[in-house]
Amino acid sequence: MGIDKHQVQRQFNRSAAQYDNLATMQREIVDTLMIELPESLNVGIARARVDNNSRSDNSDCENSDSVVICDVGCGTGYALLQLSNIYPSAKLTGLDIAPAMLQAAARRFSAGENTALRVELLQGDIESLPFGPSSLNLCFSSSAIQWCDTAVAAKQMYTALKPGGSALISSFLRGTLQSWRALWGNNDQRFLSLAEFERAISSSGLVLDRLWTESYIQSFDSFHGALKSVRNLGAGNASAARPKGLMSRARFADIRAQVDAIIQQNGVIELSYQVVYAKASKPKASNKPKVSKHRGANE
Repeated sequence: MGIDKHQVQRQFNRSAAQYDNLATMQREIVDTLMIELPESLNVGIARARVDNNSRSDNSDCENSDSVVICDVGCGTGYALLQLSNIYPSAKLTGLDIAPAMLQAAARRFSAGENTALRVELLQGDIESLPFGPSSLNLCFSSSAIQWCDTAVAAKQMYTALKPGGSALISSFLRGTLQSWRALWGNNDQRFLSLAEFERAISSSGLVLDRLWTESYIQSFDSFHGALKSVRNLGAGNASAARPKGLMSRARFADIRAQVDAIIQQNGVIELSYQVVYAKASKPKASNKPKVSKHRGANE
């Protein structure tokens, strides 16, 4: 099922102002993904620092071994700020489809002038990364790739990564908000199953080093609390096939009555999220010499 990118952009532009106040789960997902940062990056950073220090003062050329990192779907910059602190010598880019999210990220970095100078914020689509082939050491993408064609996005990451580079990805899987979406009749936006996600990553050329899943449940004691959480976290219906008309007042009132009944019976309504984590890498180029076989005249 296709995703309406303009709707995704609208949803995240609308939610940018309140996103950090409500994104507790998204921050937990980022923190979990951060644990898997590759050790090889630290080696690359150290080598780049040595190379930089060995240059003459008159050298204006850029170090070709500098470590380059992109937070793909950076949102308000929560992960990007952590990456800038962990890798203070790296070149970092934050990419997001929503201008309002990038504005929020810029405000997050404005307090640290030196850090802000090292971070570039770009508006763009994950399915068309603005990087040349083999230019990145790390693609970090948390809670973003589900709003794209995952196979296309993974292939873009593969192309942009240097041989030996890493991709750290988290995404929502089928079953996310299933009961909530059923109430609204919005079951046409289909998240991938775990098997489909794995195939999408592997088909790109990336090699999966680790793949695992976790479930998150958020509880709300009011209809508006649950509704605000879903909307402000950009998790509304972005399917290209979604109904385009406004929902009638009667239909909205009926959904609210159903939610209120669930809360009255259980004390809360639970929203469930199924999350997949992937640590992948782009294979290094083979160092083995090519052997040519020549047949003799008598063979």
